[in-house]
Amino acid sequence: MDESIEPVVAKEASIPVTAASASETEPEPSTEPSQDLPILRKKEPKTVSTRVAEEPRGYVDSWFLVAEVKGERIYTVYVDTKSIENTDTGIESWSKLVFPGVQHDHDGLSYKEVQISSSIDCAEKTYAYNTSRFYNSIGQLVYQEDITYNRNEITPDSLSAYVADFVCGDDYEAAGE
Repeated sequence: MDESIEPVVAKEASIPVTAASASETEPEPSTEPSQDLPILRKKEPKTVSTRVAEEPRGYVDSWFLVAEVKGERIYTVYVDTKSIENTDTGIESWSKLVFPGVQHDHDGLSYKEVQISSSIDCAEKTYAYNTSRFYNSIGQLVYQEDITYNRNEITPDSLSAYVADFVCGDDYEAAGE
């Protein structure tokens, strides 16, 4: 039996994989009635897949990157383009904040992502949040809150401003003139 083991490259992922060692071999079925030692063969190299699993919630391909915030708290803002809807109360949409690490609130809540349903009045430059959902680092919902806030004025460089810039587009810019 050849003792040397050479690296084998998996075709799908292009990640080096070494062939199985002698300790990882399996006996090959024998056709002869009796043998003192089994014939050993090398296992086939495993193929490593680089396919990313689909996110269990939301629309994977419809979250659009809107802003990367590098202030007191660092996070990335996305808007779900499939959720944007023009209603009587304004433009409603879902946005999400993704933090680079787990966040810990003073009340003990730990989360890595927050999804927020909001309504933006582009002409008045106001917003109202409707629902907040908090997810842990493995994507499990850890807290949900239905919110009933009065409309507030959109302040520059805030979450509502990033969302308004995206969902209102030119209407939002024109309202400021």
